[in-house]
Amino acid sequence: MASFAIGATIASCPEAGGTITLTIGTLAAGATAVVTIVAIPTAAAAGTITDTACSTQNEFDPNTANNCDTEVTTIRVANSTPPVVTVPADITAEATGAGGAAVSFPASANDDVDGPLSATCSPASGETFPLGPTTVTCSATDAAGNTGSANFTVTVVDTTQPIVTCSDIGPLEGNTLGGFQGNAGYGCAASDIVAGDVSAV
Repeated sequence: MASFAIGATIASCPEAGGTITLTIGTLAAGATAVVTIVAIPTAAAAGTITDTACSTQNEFDPNTANNCDTEVTTIRVANSTPPVVTVPADITAEATGAGGAAVSFPASANDDVDGPLSATCSPASGETFPLGPTTVTCSATDAAGNTGSANFTVTVVDTTQPIVTCSDIGPLEGNTLGGFQGNAGYGCAASDIVAGDVSAV
């Protein structure tokens, strides 16, 4: 039990679930005293405050059962703060095919009251992203219905050069004075990871 004089200001309750006594002093018959209790709970705090007022007589009191009165105040915390969603920085990925590239990324959320939460992203991690920039939106909702969100960009690029293949040319029989003249019958082809078969010049 902790005791404080009237007019005292308590920065924090020194006894969780304990008792704090405020001593008012001597009151004249019929007089009243007002005690104001201001409770500022933390985001995760909730509970009750029990106020009990008792009087101590300076003379004999044949009935002590009515010397105290109690009132209970319930503290309810209103949570209006949305969760904080954490997403990665913008991502650049190399295309792996005509459809783009599959990109995986982390995303998380944390709420002042509910603690860690799952973040839902659209498009989701692991999906195939098309060529060019795509905005990803991740969000999370706490038990109070507050929703927080964050965005980042996934950009799929194609910087891979096409692959060119040429057929080998076998031995040629010379048909002119100095070598071979005519169509040697060779050819080249090219393939790109995104565009597929392309012309080789």
